[in-house]
This record gives sequence, C-alpha cells and structure tokens, in this order.
Amino acid sequence: AGSDEASHEDSENDDDDDESDDNNDDEYDDDDADSEEYETDDEEESSKLIQTKTLLFLCQEGQIRLARQRLQLLQTENNLDKLQKEIFQMGHDKNYPLHEVVMGGTLENSSKTIVPELLEIGKQWKGPFLVMLNAQPPSYGRTALHWAAWANASLEITRSLVMANPEALILKDKKSHGSRTPLEIFKRYHVKGNVKKV
Repeated sequence: AGSDEASHEDSENDDDDDESDDNNDDEYDDDDADSEEYETDDEEESSKLIQTKTLLFLCQEGQIRLARQRLQLLQTENNLDKLQKEIFQMGHDKNYPLHEVVMGGTLENSSKTIVPELLEIGKQWKGPFLVMLNAQPPSYGRTALHWAAWANASLEITRSLVMANPEALILKDKKSHGSRTPLEIFKRYHVKGNVKKV
C-alpha cells in the first residue's frame, strides 16, 4: 500500500491492455480438466489463508473476498477480543484494514460489503473506532474517507464512511499531497468540466 497512487496510475494504464487480454481468452477455454484441479487447490489455499492470516494481511494483499470471510469467521468464533484486535490492527505504515480496502479500490462486490460490515462491527468500540476513522497514516495523511474519494468509491461506501464520522469531511491530507479534503480529492480526480448544482 506504500505506492498507492502509483498503483492507481498503473491500473489506469492497464486499461490499454484490456483489448489484448480479450484476444487471448480463447486460449484458456479448453483447459477444463486443469482448471477444475486448480479451483480445488485454490479453495484449499483460500481456506488455509482465512484460518491463518489476519484481516489486515488479507486486506493488504487485496484478498478482500477472503478478508470478508475472515471477518465472518471471527464473528462466529465469538471472541470479541480477537475480533477487536484484528479490526483495529495497524500495519507498519499505520493503515488499518479499512484503509487498505478503500485505497485498493471498491469495485469488487466484497469491498462494497466489507466496508459497512467493518463499520457496523467496529462501532461497538467507540474509542478505537473514532481513532481508526480519523487516522491519517503518515505516508499520505489520508483518512479512509479520503481514500474512498480518491478511489471513486460507490455512494453506499462513501455515505457509510461519512455517516460514521462526518468530521473526516474537513480533514486535509498531507501538504505534500495537496492538503486536500476528501471532496477536493474527488473533484480533482473524478469531476470533469463544470458541475451543476443539484
């Protein structure tokens, strides 16, 4: 997650490669036997990751579907201390799992689901919850709401972050990254031309 803006720019450049990927799809359609074996191995590996890796690790690796399954597992274990520890765990870069999900992009269905789940579960621990929502890790100084704006997150995700912590609307990211509020970031990266007031 250290090179978040660079990876976002790389993903924009990857759009050019989509056409060549479409042309190669036929090469892989005939390997049914291999793909069934791969899916079984993948399921076993996924199950192992869900059991052994933390929520933070899975989010950092972009394994949001598995992170969501890990969150569900933690809830069924009924161990509130472990659940709290994983939701509010910070990486070496001071990002929480919530930051990792929204900075990685939220187009995947699992992302659209895990953000409201993290917020709903996390709010039972009011102190750490507000700390997480106001956290501005040193690399960019951006809250989860800043990252949602930068990633052009869905209205549902953005609304859930705003409702959980409206104070984040006025926080600015680091001066070296523009000293912008989440709305200013959204306007800079996602609004083209004049915007009419609704």
